[in-house]
Amino acid sequence: MKCCPECGRPFAPEIDLELGHGQRRHIYEIVAKCPDGISTMDIADKLYADHPDGGPETANKIIHVRVHQINKILAAKGHDVRIIATGGHGSVYRLGKASESWRRFTRSDKMEIAKTPGTELDVGFKFGVSHTSVHSWRKLYGGGA
Repeated sequence: MKCCPECGRPFAPEIDLELGHGQRRHIYEIVAKCPDGISTMDIADKLYADHPDGGPETANKIIHVRVHQINKILAAKGHDVRIIATGGHGSVYRLGKASESWRRFTRSDKMEIAKTPGTELDVGFKFGVSHTSVHSWRKLYGGGA
């Protein structure tokens, strides 16, 4: 996967995803255009913009399921990119490396992240966690900047 040499964020791969379902392809394209991430609500707004009623009440659940399906397809095709969620309050979906998905952090990981200089949002993005997690860990372990 190609990454920006300045910030390290992955570029959306130019691959034929064969995602099949129209919503899956559209969700992938929406997320790929937002390198800083995009909330489920914003995805729903874009996905259902043509619907007079604003889309289904279960849009969040539908998007979550479609993201899971997209990631299964990407994995089956051997791509090293996934749509990942930062997790926690204010979570956003963004493209990331497959190795970032479902990463569990040890105490020493959390301490390292807490002491990493930068805004909570930037540090969270760098490590694939929510800015609220970074905030909590900084309060617990000190650090920041």
